[in-house]
Amino acid sequence: MKIYWTFMFLIGLVFCQGPEPETSTSTSTVTVREGETAILPCTIKFKGRYMTVWTDEDSTLLTFGDRRIIDDPRISLDRPSLDEWNLHIRSVTKTDQGQYTCQINTNPVRLMPVELVVTGTDLDMPTSSD
Repeated sequence: MKIYWTFMFLIGLVFCQGPEPETSTSTSTVTVREGETAILPCTIKFKGRYMTVWTDEDSTLLTFGDRRIIDDPRISLDRPSLDEWNLHIRSVTKTDQGQYTCQINTNPVRLMPVELVVTGTDLDMPTSSD
């Protein structure tokens, strides 16, 4: 009987782990005007027990799981579905521009880079004269 339960436990370990997470590895680019809200996408299918974090280009930890870590109230995490971990940055400035990375702690770690481009406001844009 002991062998039966050991066997059942091992089968449970194999089947309970589920599929490996699926992510995109290509860099995406998000372009927003200064003062607007930037939404940086991150989609992870079959996340399972793994943790998700967002970092900026200086490797500053912005989020951990579904919580904001950095002391910047402009930053938040939006989860419109189970597979999405979108970083929101409100009232973006030129200093927010750069590469952000959504990461999942698989082995090896999977990185999903997003390039944020901040353009000038409408007032900064040249106008044509007729």
